[in-house]
Amino acid sequence: MGSPVSTIKPLQMIQNAAARLIFNQPKRTHVTPLFRSLRWLPIAARIRFKALSLAHPCNSTAPA
Repeated sequence: MGSPVSTIKPLQMIQNAAARLIFNQPKRTHVTPLFRSLRWLPIAARIRFKALSLAHPCNSTAPA
């Protein structure tokens, strides 16, 4: 939601490394199954989720 890739990519790399560290996996291991086990969202999806979860209550309280 407006975050540049240059900001998101380093954060995503850190999150990937953290997931591999938790499961003691090598660098080339795919992170999607690890994220599912941890119930983590990738950084870009997490940004969208947070923005939408903040906007959701506003949707039902706006005047008609």
